[in-house]
Amino acid sequence: MFTTIKKNKIINTKILENPYKNKKTKAGLSAAHFVLKHKPDVLITQDLGEISFHLLKDNLVDVYLTQEKVAKKAIQKHINNQLKRIYKPKRRD
Repeated sequence: MFTTIKKNKIINTKILENPYKNKKTKAGLSAAHFVLKHKPDVLITQDLGEISFHLLKDNLVDVYLTQEKVAKKAIQKHINNQLKRIYKPKRRD
């Protein structure tokens, strides 16, 4: 889900299928490259591998962790500054 936020309001939302969801190897890295094509400022995720994390950080994408299962709730928490920004890779426990 790609969301445009302006002045703490959701302006636009676009849902795209992950073309790499069934890939057997390096699926996360391929997905990170896919995300970067859309020029995000922020990524909200439940977990993120080390290589993908560094690729996103190298491209100036801030990464935030969420436990939410509903994207809209995670986005609202981000708007309300309730998500933790991560500075190193974090895998779900």
